[in-house]
Amino acid sequence: MSANYWASTQCNNWLIDRAQLELARHEDREYASETECAAIGIFFANLISIVCKRLNLRQRVVASACVLFSRFFCKNSYSAVEPFLVCATCVYVAAKVEESPIHIKSAVAEAARSFQEVGFRAMPTDNSSLAEMEFYLLEEMEFDMILFHPYRSLLAIYDAHGSDSSDSSATSSATAALGIEAEAFGVRGLESIETRSEARLAELDQHVLQMSWLVLNDAYRSNLPLLYPPYMLALAAVWIALTLHTPAYERINATLESMQQHRKQHQQAALEEIVPPSGEALTFFASLNVSLPLLAEVVQSLLEAYQRQSQAAKLVADGPGMVKLLERMRHARRTALLTTNAQGR
Repeated sequence: MSANYWASTQCNNWLIDRAQLELARHEDREYASETECAAIGIFFANLISIVCKRLNLRQRVVASACVLFSRFFCKNSYSAVEPFLVCATCVYVAAKVEESPIHIKSAVAEAARSFQEVGFRAMPTDNSSLAEMEFYLLEEMEFDMILFHPYRSLLAIYDAHGSDSSDSSATSSATAALGIEAEAFGVRGLESIETRSEARLAELDQHVLQMSWLVLNDAYRSNLPLLYPPYMLALAAVWIALTLHTPAYERINATLESMQQHRKQHQQAALEEIVPPSGEALTFFASLNVSLPLLAEVVQSLLEAYQRQSQAAKLVADGPGMVKLLERMRHARRTALLTTNAQGR
């Protein structure tokens, strides 16, 4: 199961819909605006990244911790549980899951130091609080701890279709193995219908690969890893990177103009339809055995996530303000519960 995304609990149990996410934030939106709720998620994704960096943990651990945090709060509200303690626990558990275990004392110490820098000084310094929270986290996860990330899918796509992946020193033997076992890592049906790994996408070079990787990093500041399969996120990241990378974008536009010219020639001469090479960007996505409307939806969701991050940037940058926001939400929830209990009597 750990080598097959399609049989994993992530594929079968943890691909949730937007309605469930809206339901999870319903209570929080009684005490905070939609932008403030989005800012909370981005704020803690940034904190997870900071804590992991100080603990010398890999990006894979950061991604797993972000997914665990998002999963936990798709079942709970920010105002009902202490997100700072959950954040530290997610880092600690993710390090175990990704086989980079750290001592619980180190996790508590680095988390407390990072939280103090943003204005939160109520982090318990005893190990028992984090250890107890670990059991609650595992229970909320239903003990489904095998996680698949789009980074592997991205490397598999690059290994199979990248312009310089076959002879570049930057492409390691591990990357080549990812290309061979693409389906085992959740990249099912990504090969072209007409050709397989021989088809190379000229625009997909190392620069586009690096930009796609950065897009995936940003995706973990949203709930998109809970909504879409990892291989769809990887393809969407490539789509966006090809658009943002100026040389690749210019080549695509040139190909588009060439295709339009060929169509005009075909219409005038009534010749057989001219089919562009399968390795070009305009035919690459169309030749994949994936849903193009779904891919367009994922791309649009990524762009909307960037827009939300831009709207919430000022809130996220104000650490003490975020701490006060969470305190205000908890106080409002506590007051509402007391009022409800008093009325019930």
